[in-house]
Amino acid sequence: MTGNARVPQLRLAGGEDHPDRTARLLRAYDAMGALVRIVWPTGSARVNWEGAIVSMHESDGHLTVTWRDEDDYEQFDKIADLGWIAVGEEGTTVTHENADPGGARVLRHGFVY
Repeated sequence: MTGNARVPQLRLAGGEDHPDRTARLLRAYDAMGALVRIVWPTGSARVNWEGAIVSMHESDGHLTVTWRDEDDYEQFDKIADLGWIAVGEEGTTVTHENADPGGARVLRHGFVY
């Protein structure tokens, strides 16, 4: 599934014929955007959010977020975690990856591996 300018690419393990899972990814992304608007009501963070997530991939309740670069990850990683919790996935894992070919591939909270 390919997103438009506002929504990142959304991918599901096992195919795309699960409208409930697709809807959950969209709800999570909308929750993330709402959190960004609350935490940063104005300013550059709001601008940086647009396009910060390249893709979101869900597999068995596990979310993988691919960020445009390490800076976006460092600014918004907790927002992604909270957005996933907001759709009922508390206690499941969120993995963060970097789309920047010159940066670290897998990102962890506070550390770049």
